[in-house]
Amino acid sequence: YRYEGKITNYFHKTLAHVPEIIERDGSIGAWASEGNESGNKLFRRFRKMNARQSKCYEMEDVLKHHWLYTSKYLQKFMNAHNALKSSGFTMNSKETLGDPLGIEDSLESQDSMEF
Repeated sequence: YRYEGKITNYFHKTLAHVPEIIERDGSIGAWASEGNESGNKLFRRFRKMNARQSKCYEMEDVLKHHWLYTSKYLQKFMNAHNALKSSGFTMNSKETLGDPLGIEDSLESQDSMEF
C-alpha cells in the first residue's frame, strides 16, 4: 500500500522499519531518539515560521500545521489553495463586503412603488 500524503520521518520509520530494527538491535531505543530529533526539528520550524507569537495560541497553531502537514485529506485542500493562490485568483472585496443579494436595491424600489 502506498500512502499519498506527506508523512514525517518518524512515522515512516515506525510503519516500515520497526520489525527490522527490533530484529537487529533487540529494541528501538536508539531509533526513537533519532525520530524525536526529526520531529523536534519539524515542530521548531512550525513554531518559528507559522505560529502566532503568543503562548496561548502557539501550540494550537503548531498542532494545526502538523495536522495539515501529515494528513493526506487536508493536504488536498492545501494543494488546491496554493494552486489558486499561485494562479492569482482574487475576489473583489467590494462585492463580498457589500450587499451580495441586492436587498438594499429591492427595498428602495419597493419604497418608490405606488399602491
